Amino acid sequence: MHRVIMALVCVGVSASGASAQSGEYWRGPLDIDFAVVRAAGNKADAPDEFFRRFGAVDYNYSISAFEVSNRQYAQFLNSVSGEGDPYGLWLPADGRRWHDEIRHFDNGRGGYRYEVVPGKETNPVVRVTHRSIFRMMNWMHNGMQADIATTDYGAYDTSQWGFDPNGLYTDSMEPEPGARYWLAREDEWYKAAYFDPNRHGSGEPGYWTYPTRHDEEPDTWYAQGADPENSAIYDWPFSMPAGTVPGTFSPWGVYDMAGSGLEILGVWYTDGEPYGIAYATRGSDFIGFPPLDDKANRFWAGAYFGGSYNLDRHTFRIVTGNIPGPASGSTLLLITLTLLRRNGRQQ
Repeated sequence: MHRVIMALVCVGVSASGASAQSGEYWRGPLDIDFAVVRAAGNKADAPDEFFRRFGAVDYNYSISAFEVSNRQYAQFLNSVSGEGDPYGLWLPADGRRWHDEIRHFDNGRGGYRYEVVPGKETNPVVRVTHRSIFRMMNWMHNGMQADIATTDYGAYDTSQWGFDPNGLYTDSMEPEPGARYWLAREDEWYKAAYFDPNRHGSGEPGYWTYPTRHDEEPDTWYAQGADPENSAIYDWPFSMPAGTVPGTFSPWGVYDMAGSGLEILGVWYTDGEPYGIAYATRGSDFIGFPPLDDKANRFWAGAYFGGSYNLDRHTFRIVTGNIPGPASGSTLLLITLTLLRRNGRQQ
């Protein structure tokens, strides 16, 4: 049984006039804090310059309030890699700067054990591919068993994976019907980042330009005079603990959608590229720039020949259709923003 946490994220109005939204949270497996996104059936945002419209979602859902962390991913690795890692679930970066925040060791049984670099436990995991993410979703779907076979089925059907004659993935990005957890789809991510049911006043919905409840560019955190309600990690020291900027969050109380990691989405990027050549991504990254977090921008990360490219700063979020409530018998708590932060939560 999951422990449900209902949290009032913020009250009042920011200096920019951005109305704060109450955040509704619950704690799921791996101590992942999920933010509930409601307003099912909302309209899509206005068309972008390519006449694409994003953000319409006809169901309520929960999205991880923080990017998936090193600690959470290492727990997955340690559960299924005791006999080896035949699927390449971990891609070491050979110790380059902050890319290797998870380290692996021979466990003496033909497999591996994984340890997170001290102090990096809640930093977003990077160097993951859609296949490793999908196997983690299958593992969660199947109850997080210490059996690598449980990564083969459930949320995603790995039996259908393959490559075309050019070495491009033919894998579907869509989860299976009945999936309990899945990689955030683009509309789900976009809505959680920019849509506010009270954007123009009570009951007057709309979209913000940035995933910080603002239409002005976020400041670089640590910069002199940075707005604590509209800032993000764009500069040294790059990868930082989740929720480092505690006063900046989306209308639904989702953190680090600006800056931090560049997030892989559950859709192939096909804007001028062949099918399967690249991941669609949203948000900027550790060494990005504030304008890149504008809702009009979407990006790509190469994915080809069974490998991956340019993933050193890429991470992900999990979505689930589960929204626990009092009827489930779970414990309800009302907590403050300070208590919601990482201190004592995901060490």
